[in-house]
Amino acid sequence: MNFLIDKALASTPSKTKPDLLCRYVDDLIVVFSSQTLLQKFFKRLNAVYPSISFTQELELHNTIHYLDVLVTNTPNGIVTTTYRKPTHSGLYSKWDSFVPLHHKRNLVNCLIKRAYNISSSYKIMDQEFGTVKSMLASNGYPVTFLDGCVKGFLNRCHRPTPPSSPKRSETTHFVTMRLPFIGTTSYNIARELKGFVKRTILDVELRVIHKPTKIGSFFSIKDRPCNNLRCSVVYRLTCSCGSSYIGETQRNLITRIKEHRTNEKSEVCRHLQTNTMHRVNFTEPEILDATSKRIRLFILESLLIQQHAPGLNVDTTSMPLRLFNT
Repeated sequence: MNFLIDKALASTPSKTKPDLLCRYVDDLIVVFSSQTLLQKFFKRLNAVYPSISFTQELELHNTIHYLDVLVTNTPNGIVTTTYRKPTHSGLYSKWDSFVPLHHKRNLVNCLIKRAYNISSSYKIMDQEFGTVKSMLASNGYPVTFLDGCVKGFLNRCHRPTPPSSPKRSETTHFVTMRLPFIGTTSYNIARELKGFVKRTILDVELRVIHKPTKIGSFFSIKDRPCNNLRCSVVYRLTCSCGSSYIGETQRNLITRIKEHRTNEKSEVCRHLQTNTMHRVNFTEPEILDATSKRIRLFILESLLIQQHAPGLNVDTTSMPLRLFNT
C-alpha cells in the first residue's frame, strides 16, 4: 500500500500534492485545496496498477467519516466525534447474557475509551458518554454499573501515576488455565486454584481464563445441506447388479454425479452403456466419509477402496499407502 501511495505522490507536482494524507491499512483520508487537484491525484492513484481500483467518498455538508471518526469542518476548526453506520442498531451483549462479569465491564470500557479518544472536546465527550450509557441501558445494563465504569475510567486517566510495583522475579513462570464459565462457581474455583498454586509452587503465577459456553456447541444452528450439495466427500454408487464404485470429489457431489451419468471417461458411465439393463441410483449416493483436507480426502478414498473392493473401480488407490501395502 505504501508503494502505491509513494508512486502516486512521486508523479504529483509538489504544488498539487495533498495538504494532509493519513492512512490506516487500505483506508486513506486526504485534504486538498480544490476538487480539481483531488480528482487528478485520484486518477494518478488508480493508474499505478490497473488491477487495483480505489473508490472515493467526498465530504457532504462539511462532514466526512474516516473509520470510527466523524470529521466536521466548522468555522472554529475541525471537530471530531464517534461515527456510527446508518445500520447501527445499538445491540450489544445483553446484561442477562451468561458471560463473565469482566466481559461486560470490558465492553463498557471499550466504548467509553473510544469516545474519550475520538471526541475533540469535553462537551462532545460528555454527549458521547451519554449515548453509550443510553445504548447499554437499553441492553439491560444497570445505570449504577455504567456510572461506576465511567468514573473508574476517568479516574485512571487523570489521577497521578502510582509508583511502579516491584518487579516480579525473572524466574517467574506464567501458567494459563482455561475453564468453562459456569457462573459464580467459576470465580470460587479460580480463587482456590490461584491460592493453591501460590502456596505450593514457587515462582509460578496461575492465570485463569473463563470461556463462555456458546449455544452452537450443543447443537448445530444451521440446516444440514442435503447429500448432493455436500463437497469434499468420499461417496459410493451401487449398481443393481451388485457392483459399486467409490470415488472422491472436492466439488458439490451433484456436479460429480452428473459427470458419471454422461461422461464416457467415467467407469460408471461405461458400465451402464455396456449393460443397458443395469440401473444406478444417482439421486441418493452414499457418503462414506468427509474431510476438508485434500490429502486426507485422497487417503480416505484409498483406504475405503481397499476395504470395500468395489468392482467398478479401475484404480485401486488414489495415492500410495506404503504403510499398509507390502
